[in-house]
Amino acid sequence: MNPDAQLFEDFKPRRNYGWIESTVTEHAELMTWSPDDIVLDIGCGQGRATRELLLPKCKRFSKILASDSFAEMVEYGEKHYPHEQIEYKVQDFMGELPTEWKGKFAKVFSFFAFNYVRDFKELFTRLHDVLQPGGEYSFISVATDPAFKVYREMAASEKWSSYIKDVDKAVPPTQDWDDICEEYKKLAERCNLEPIRVRLQYSENPYPDMKAYMAFFESVLPSFIISDMPVNKRAEFFEDCSKLVTKHGIKVMPDGQTIYVSNLLIAYGRRPEEK
Repeated sequence: MNPDAQLFEDFKPRRNYGWIESTVTEHAELMTWSPDDIVLDIGCGQGRATRELLLPKCKRFSKILASDSFAEMVEYGEKHYPHEQIEYKVQDFMGELPTEWKGKFAKVFSFFAFNYVRDFKELFTRLHDVLQPGGEYSFISVATDPAFKVYREMAASEKWSSYIKDVDKAVPPTQDWDDICEEYKKLAERCNLEPIRVRLQYSENPYPDMKAYMAFFESVLPSFIISDMPVNKRAEFFEDCSKLVTKHGIKVMPDGQTIYVSNLLIAYGRRPEEK
């Protein structure tokens, strides 16, 4: 994603916070809490969801470790969403993890971050490894999205193909799964996780106009896709993207209101106790 924390703060879909709040409320009630629990938030972004939505739902715990791969996001969280029980840390969950993370966390949460990961087998293996035996997890991930189709079409175009790289790394495997919930459950089980609740949730998020939606589109575009693109080409690139989004499912109303649509994978599970 774009590491501009203020851009992400301004244009992240408001209804995403609603999905986070309802999911945490539901899943936290299913969890067993202890005052010694250390909670991991993977991909905390600018920290708002960690501080305002996750923290109040943690019943008994020691601290929340809020991690993100972008230093800009972590710094924003430390400044704007601090709390004595939240520690912010720069850490790419798919990079080299600290050895002390193995079996460290009683709870792991992630909101709209797993959709930046292509290799779900490795992701779920790591999720298993950082959880304590009996530890629980909860996540929301964008499963399918018109933007993923736009990335691929732009990468295949004669005009832009030479500037765009590794586009499939920006598209989660769920975009191509026929039965997303069943594929998730089978993969989780192969990674020694117990999938307890899972559902696919259709979501609509309104923006006042296409300009506002495209600001969001830019904020979540994985930066590596266009890292080789000259800066003076990027405005034209996003303009061409805006011409494709309606083709792939974004709705524009007669008054110009633009509706961002996606399907969300919402899951709760645990690492089984060791036998």
